[in-house]
Amino acid sequence: MAYEAHKLVDKLKSKGLDVAEDAAVVVLEAVVEFIKEGAAESENKVDDLLVPLVDAVKPIIVQQLDKIDGKDDM
Repeated sequence: MAYEAHKLVDKLKSKGLDVAEDAAVVVLEAVVEFIKEGAAESENKVDDLLVPLVDAVKPIIVQQLDKIDGKDDM
């Protein structure tokens, strides 16, 4: 499967950056907020289409992030 969160975490760990599941969730929340704020401020209506898409895929992303530490706790 493409874009598996644990693969990114492994890459970051190999570069000396240890990423916790909780930190990844914080980053996700910040990115979602950034996209929504940007779409609201932008005059381009095409990026308004991103908001429902982000809302739709966010639960799937959270499920993948939950696999980082190997525990089902989200």
